[in-house]
Amino acid sequence: MPNTPLLIGQGVCAVAHDQTIPENEYDLIFTIFSSIGLVCFVPEDKMNEVTAISGSGPAYVYYFIDSMARFGQNNGIDYETSLKLASATFLGAAKMIEQTKSSPAELIQKVTSPGGTTIEAMKHFYEKDIAGIIDEAMTKCAKRGYELSV
Repeated sequence: MPNTPLLIGQGVCAVAHDQTIPENEYDLIFTIFSSIGLVCFVPEDKMNEVTAISGSGPAYVYYFIDSMARFGQNNGIDYETSLKLASATFLGAAKMIEQTKSSPAELIQKVTSPGGTTIEAMKHFYEKDIAGIIDEAMTKCAKRGYELSV
């Protein structure tokens, strides 16, 4: 399951691992796809979950970035500048996870301070159970994958 950022060499391709396929064929698959992004081997019965995470994931990220940019626009910052700020923030945050090997929870703790601005937004996310909403949406995505594969 590839995702669209592979078009710019920044995507991910999950490949179903099957014991019946010779290892040299997996090596070839890895060589081809790793030249344009990250390659992960996953059990075939988890491909719908992979679709929910990385296949459809770019759309979720675009939605969140657009929401942040629209906040800026609605509060006096032009949309293009807001979009650059939000996009660069996502890129930087992803690189922080990748390069520091810290968990998202650890990095959230480093950004938030008691009584500060970030904690106010995070408290609202927790109160509205944004993580639960994301889980429900991704479950619907995976479920639809199972329906389509029947």
